[in-house]
Amino acid sequence: MPEEANLYPYLSGYEYLEMVGLLRGMPPLRIKKRAEALLELFSLYPSRHGGMSSYSKGMRQRILLISALIDDPKILILDEPLSGLDVTSALILKNLIKALGQKERAVFYCSHVLEVVEQVCSHLLILRKGEVIAHDATHVIQSDRSSLESRFMDLVEAGDTEKIARDIICAMGEA
Repeated sequence: MPEEANLYPYLSGYEYLEMVGLLRGMPPLRIKKRAEALLELFSLYPSRHGGMSSYSKGMRQRILLISALIDDPKILILDEPLSGLDVTSALILKNLIKALGQKERAVFYCSHVLEVVEQVCSHLLILRKGEVIAHDATHVIQSDRSSLESRFMDLVEAGDTEKIARDIICAMGEA
């Protein structure tokens, strides 16, 4: 699931899911059943025949998520999947990620929102300038820090972010 929902605006949400299912070799009846069930569960069923050009960003994100799930993949790759989602959909997705992990599905969750990463990921791989700087269970990487964010800052040597924020405030007040 890409971060940006670049979908075919002239298709309806249902037509897009139908196309994805067919491209993945799913039987038409299975596509219909899964698409309808997932559209209902993601609160998109009433809008299923509307053109995606009229969908909000959150609606397009949910269509992308459904398209990623429709064929029950063993591996799911999500890039910033919460972008544009409403609070309820975001909570559903967080719980879904945890449940998929328990169902022995591999979920690769790419995000800069470390609070969410901390909540949903059992293992982490942290990159800095394309190099792996940490790879282990989340609780091991977090170690004795109060948050994953503070541990991340130590690992990437990002500098004193509080000082930078104060300097920005000062710069805003200058003539």
